[in-house]
Amino acid sequence: MVLLDTGYSIPAPPAVGDLILFGGHSMISGVIRYFTDHKNHAISHCGVMVSPTTLMESTTLNGENGVNAIPLEHWLEDYPGEVWIKYLNAPSAKKLDSQRMIDFLTSQEGRPYDKTQVLVAGLGLDKPDAWGQAKWYCSELVIAAYKEGGVVPVYIQSGISPAKLADFQIFDKQAWQMKGKLKELK
Repeated sequence: MVLLDTGYSIPAPPAVGDLILFGGHSMISGVIRYFTDHKNHAISHCGVMVSPTTLMESTTLNGENGVNAIPLEHWLEDYPGEVWIKYLNAPSAKKLDSQRMIDFLTSQEGRPYDKTQVLVAGLGLDKPDAWGQAKWYCSELVIAAYKEGGVVPVYIQSGISPAKLADFQIFDKQAWQMKGKLKELK
């Protein structure tokens, strides 16, 4: 087990392709949790690990606006909500073309956050053909990265939320909490 400074332990350090989930406590995060995470009402944001210490995400939090590489430590130290990790399962980790995924994510760095599309996706009305035009919301960016890395099918249903993404069969079933008020995900 890896003991984190936050007092939680996880079975292994994060690896490229692992999914990081967040549960924010702002009003906007609450709306996202309510409308998109019907099982837990906990997940409002996500990012994907591109190294054992860095994740890529699209966010507007803390002055960030869009796609950025951010040290995981930043989230574990400063984020006022909950943080979980879902490890890629063994077959998916073996199948993942990590360099292709990282190259894709790096090429998206600096693109703005898609505020409009995140609301549409929350209602299940997202249109995959609109993905990546010029802006990304968090789970849209992450699912596109997994597609580029070869671990999800070419076509995915519309309305990909962080909670729906966390249920994909490419991950181990259990989510491991890394920070925040203790909340087990179903």
